[in-house]
Amino acid sequence: MVTPMGASSSSLFDTPAAVEALVVDRWREMSALDRFEQVAALNESCGRMAEAGVRVRYPSAADDEVRLRVLALRLGRDLMIAVYGWDPVVGLVGVTPLDHVVAIGLVLDSLDVPWVLGGSMASSMVGEPRSTMDINVAVAFGLGNLDRLVAAATSQSVSGVT
Repeated sequence: MVTPMGASSSSLFDTPAAVEALVVDRWREMSALDRFEQVAALNESCGRMAEAGVRVRYPSAADDEVRLRVLALRLGRDLMIAVYGWDPVVGLVGVTPLDHVVAIGLVLDSLDVPWVLGGSMASSMVGEPRSTMDINVAVAFGLGNLDRLVAAATSQSVSGVT
């Protein structure tokens, strides 16, 4: 594995090896309880970030819906339906770009058509939130895929497809 100059071969690529060694030494000096508390605090921070992301995507959602949507991020659609009887795709307050991505993805997945999300929507979901919410979906088109996609779109009355 190639690492930047001065970095170790661990996962902290942007940290010089000497600094990383200090961090690891500090972790080793911590008691098990201190390490547990640090992990719990990091987990809580991740939960707050997930909630903030849901509130950005669903600004009119009530607290109960926000809680369910945060859970859906961790559990996935099938488990949310099985455990909570709530479908994050159907239980919409207002349709957002993310809802469209989910709907498109479900159709493509059901047809076994490979696809990937890109652009600002993907960046907002896994990285830095973006002010634009355009949907960029790359689909593996082949003659067989195209025929199935047109048939699915026509049967579901997708606008623009005749």
